[in-house]
Amino acid sequence: MSTPSSQRTTVNGFAMHSWEWPGSGPTILCLHPSGNYGRIWEWVAERLSPDYRVIAIDQRGHGRSEQPAAGNATVDYAADVEAFCQAAGLDRVVVAGHSLGARSGMVFAAEHPERVLALALVGGPHFGTIVPGEDLEYWRGQADKMRQRQRRYASAAEAREVIQTQYPFYTAAMVDHTLEHNTNRLADGSVEWQFAPEWVADGLLHATDDLRSYAAKIKCPVLILRAENSWELTPQRMPQVEAVFPAARIVTIEGVRQNLELEAPEKVADNIRAFLAEVSD
Repeated sequence: MSTPSSQRTTVNGFAMHSWEWPGSGPTILCLHPSGNYGRIWEWVAERLSPDYRVIAIDQRGHGRSEQPAAGNATVDYAADVEAFCQAAGLDRVVVAGHSLGARSGMVFAAEHPERVLALALVGGPHFGTIVPGEDLEYWRGQADKMRQRQRRYASAAEAREVIQTQYPFYTAAMVDHTLEHNTNRLADGSVEWQFAPEWVADGLLHATDDLRSYAAKIKCPVLILRAENSWELTPQRMPQVEAVFPAARIVTIEGVRQNLELEAPEKVADNIRAFLAEVSD
């Protein structure tokens, strides 16, 4: 597969990095989860290009993008998406977001309905963003764990063990992809995360921002791809999700747990493709 092109764009006072897979169709703008990187969408993008132009941004403080001095709430990330679209000359886009990316995608779609053709929530919305008070302790615990994580490791092998421990269901190829694209190799042989753990920890505390008012304002077609083995969007919780997104197309991806972009890229791409064909008719 061809290597995506790499760009830097100044948005809201910092340099935002993005990856692009060229295509002739509508632009799909991909937004990654917390503590991850734009290129996590690579295997999905390769299945959508060249029928679609796919751009995956490294959100603020992640990947190759700079970390601004402040601003870690969902609205800050959504404002970056709008600034990026303006700078890149993107009039209308399809937004595909997961976790942090789903939150910023929801706010962006609500605030800029004229720009968003469709919204794909990969993994679905965080439950606490649509049912206030839910999962607060879980996300506080995740933030605490992230805050305690060291940034630098003596070797790539040591960093690999951390990834394998965090994602025991990852295949070797998924671990390799994460290691290659979410760390920097340093001159002394050590490696470090491309993100600062403290920054990501602060962002995780916004995983339960109340986004009900934004969800109510979303006018574009919505696709929700739910992981079958999700701890968060269980079958028992889905009626509440459906109540917030009554017109959404909801698909359960079998046999996956969390990062659908890596675990089931072909199913994610196929469902996005089918959804866009349906809503464009």
